[in-house]
Amino acid sequence: MKLPNTCSRYLGLTTSLFLEIATSQPAQAATLTFESIPNSYEGMPIHNQFLNDYGMTFSLIGGGFPVLAEVGRPRAAFTTNNGKHKDRPISAANGSFFITDDYRGRTRPKTLRVKYDKPVSFASGEILDIDQRYKKTEQWTVKAFDIDNKLLAKDVFTSGDQDTRTDDGKATLWKFNNLSRDISYVDLEFTGTKRDFIGVGFDNFFAKVAQPPPPPPPPPPPPPPPPTKLPSVFSFRFTDIKAVEDDLEGDKFQLAFEVLNWSNQPAAGVRIALNEGTDSFPMIDKRPFFAGAGIDSNGRPNGSDADPIPGNQQFGNNGAVVQSTDTAIQWDASQFNFNTFTNRPIPNRDLLGVGPRNTPGACALVPGCRVVGGRPNPFFGTPQVATETIDDGNNVLDGFVVTVDDFDEGEVISFNWNLLNVDGNLIGTPVSGNEYGFGTANIVRTPIGEDPDAEFRIFEQNTGVEQSERLFAQGSYQVTEYSPVNYDITIAGALSATNSLATQTVNSTGEPIALFAAEVTTGVTGAFLNPADNIFNSPVNAQLVASNPGSGGSDSGGSDSSNPGDSGSGDIQTSVPEPTTMTMIGMTAIALLRYKRHG
Repeated sequence: MKLPNTCSRYLGLTTSLFLEIATSQPAQAATLTFESIPNSYEGMPIHNQFLNDYGMTFSLIGGGFPVLAEVGRPRAAFTTNNGKHKDRPISAANGSFFITDDYRGRTRPKTLRVKYDKPVSFASGEILDIDQRYKKTEQWTVKAFDIDNKLLAKDVFTSGDQDTRTDDGKATLWKFNNLSRDISYVDLEFTGTKRDFIGVGFDNFFAKVAQPPPPPPPPPPPPPPPPTKLPSVFSFRFTDIKAVEDDLEGDKFQLAFEVLNWSNQPAAGVRIALNEGTDSFPMIDKRPFFAGAGIDSNGRPNGSDADPIPGNQQFGNNGAVVQSTDTAIQWDASQFNFNTFTNRPIPNRDLLGVGPRNTPGACALVPGCRVVGGRPNPFFGTPQVATETIDDGNNVLDGFVVTVDDFDEGEVISFNWNLLNVDGNLIGTPVSGNEYGFGTANIVRTPIGEDPDAEFRIFEQNTGVEQSERLFAQGSYQVTEYSPVNYDITIAGALSATNSLATQTVNSTGEPIALFAAEVTTGVTGAFLNPADNIFNSPVNAQLVASNPGSGGSDSGGSDSSNPGDSGSGDIQTSVPEPTTMTMIGMTAIALLRYKRHG
């Protein structure tokens, strides 16, 4: 439909209704009344004069166009009141002009077609003078068609008493609205029995341009991906444990471990320091302590004849011990790449750096990780990774060795671990930095032949010790070999240390010498057993489990002078109890280890 033009020369057209079109602003519609057409005359053909302003054209099926009729003589359309009045509707609302067939009533009128330039949702008009004379019926059938010429609806108007909508000179309203499809044109067809002198007029055409169906509401935005689900990785794992040969007490062990750098910076150093968890259970004889440290350059197993963990990349550890006391050890970390013959800090894979809603990105950083579920959107899936593949990347370095002495069944060693950046500073603390750069490690010597207590915890943030591959590579929690390595070098404040002997396995019993269980937690720091070891002034956020009954010893002294490796932290060892007392404490500690704590 064309909108009325405010500059139109058809100034006499009424504008009583509103035309709704597919524009951003509502537009005024008009009823086409044929009034006050400039230079009009009766008999003027009416075809497309109103196309621009009203979007309607008129034609007669079979040829020709309707013509303009004016109220009064001469007769052009019909008579009323038994022929007394010429072309005069009985209602003044029809004004002075309307259109009619071009036959002047001499034959059956042709079908009038009203075509709309745009499909309309509402169409109406009036048929004048549907009446009956000499028992001959006048009848008009009005049909609405869509753009595919499909009949949408029709209405029939018949003269006579049975249809009160019709009468002599009366304007009979026809209209269509809310059809199944929009209307493209309307045909007004004479279908009565009368054959001649059939007067008729048409007036007051109105149409409302079809409103396009409202656009469907936009689909709801897809839900944002859930928070990143981090793959379950480990940052610290024991790769080999050997008993030290010729140790008369049988409580001295070499513990080798690897570190994995999931932080946001390369790691150029590793530091461990005993924390208060070591004293959280009763001790047998003396508190366990660090008796030395070193580097096993070829990694697992301890010794020169290394057989690396399957799947691991071939890296050598060219680091060095820079501090070793009985409560703290620090290493330089230098990863030697056998492919490029270069040394570098331990590369990082920044798990936390993938963003808050990027599970696939986090999974891509972990060797062997795959996202399960969430199809078709992997951001909604869950990462799964096999333990044996986690350390297959380049962010790993094995071969850090610490010797622990006076480590009896039922005793615990708990220490803080930290990765150091290339500037020698902590990568993370409980209040700043990256939580994959620090944590605690608890390792307990368990009675042979018994499973570890899964509920054994040192700190509230712990979940319980275990002997899984995530903590001990290739079953290394079970000690079956002795080694003559001399890592019993302790230095305080020195910048380097070297091993006295290469590590060699000299005896494998095939039977367990000792059993261990452990737990490693990231993002946690316990109170330092020796406050002087807290050289970076790290805050503490670990809380001891309140129900643990151990007193941790009578004082915080150091080793006595008879013990090898007793330098470094002063008097941190307790005195040796009498044999009877020592036996009683050992039995108590072992019983406590088996005890299931609740709450």
